[in-house]
Amino acid sequence: MAKLSIWRQSLAVAILFLSAFAARASGPEILGHLPNTQACRQWKAELTSPPLSVDAPAGTLKPLQTDQVSVRDAKGRLLYSWSDGKYHRSTPHALWSVSKSISAVLVGTAIQDGKLHLDDSLVNYLPRQIVAEAADRKQLAAVKISQLLAMTSGIEWSEAVDLDPVKVSVLPLMYGSGAVDFTRGVLTHSFVAHPGRVWNYSSANATLEWAALKTVYGGSGAKYDDMPYQNLFRPLGLKSARFEQDGTGTYLGAQYIYLSADDLSTLGTLIINDGVTASGQRLIPTGWTKMAGEFEPTSIAHVKTKADFVHFSPYSKGGFWLNRQSPAGQYYPHGPADMLYAEGLLGQWLMIMPSQGLVLARTGHDMTAPIAQVDSVVEKTVRCFGGAR
Repeated sequence: MAKLSIWRQSLAVAILFLSAFAARASGPEILGHLPNTQACRQWKAELTSPPLSVDAPAGTLKPLQTDQVSVRDAKGRLLYSWSDGKYHRSTPHALWSVSKSISAVLVGTAIQDGKLHLDDSLVNYLPRQIVAEAADRKQLAAVKISQLLAMTSGIEWSEAVDLDPVKVSVLPLMYGSGAVDFTRGVLTHSFVAHPGRVWNYSSANATLEWAALKTVYGGSGAKYDDMPYQNLFRPLGLKSARFEQDGTGTYLGAQYIYLSADDLSTLGTLIINDGVTASGQRLIPTGWTKMAGEFEPTSIAHVKTKADFVHFSPYSKGGFWLNRQSPAGQYYPHGPADMLYAEGLLGQWLMIMPSQGLVLARTGHDMTAPIAQVDSVVEKTVRCFGGAR
């Protein structure tokens, strides 16, 4: 009789689970108006087409596997929002490396708060014991907050899993011994160059940003825990925001911020409006967007030819990738030259287009899409929504 009771309970749980899944996968959610133009129809088809059938011709370009997409104008008005029904419009989505750019914005909120400055030395905000244990204390002492944002700290690091997954630095940090304390894990690495002299895209930088922010916002506890919500998420109305911490209670700003595409596009409008919310509240300092649109000079050394675009594009002093003209041309040649953007693993995008007054946010679950495929979406975003201001 006891076994039968357990079986019935298990069946009830299974029915509830399947019912919830069926409701969750009930179909796409759409909000806003999509103009009836060829560019708009093509834009939607490129972003939301179903997967290819097994008998698709060889060499056919795989459709993007989009979970959510959101487009806003510079005033924050939602022009169009789509989700696949498995993810709802309000569902927080893993953003992966888009988190790095959001962390840079959160550093900006701390500067607006008067808690730190770009020219401050990082070691001023690290516990003495952690500094004493660092692999290279001399070089660490020369690192400035501004160099963390620009990815020029000089810390030895390999971020590119596709180049050499065995040697990549970020995997032991996320899934190995470094996961308990990311800050200590980063500082076991030596330096390959004096800070400010070499650019290298690295999770180490955002990790150390949050170690510094932990100090200025009172260490572990309610004040630090609430900082990203108080400084950024709540003022922008980002109700989907989730943010993970490591075992020491330090925020994991290199990978682990979660937002829906609708909330991510709202965050993008803050950059277009130079740090001022739709209600008129300033969250980041005046001129921050200008800095975020300026080349970090040392990043240009990585993009001398178009072949270099396979792995890199020019980076900014404010923590974003840039589409500006470089010696190798534009990364997205059909996109606005003033576009600044953030991208994360498996197709997470935040495309900010100041001259067009548009923000495109997209979450997904595909492997890295070809540059030309994303470029086509960006171009059609401008053609479809560019007259909506």
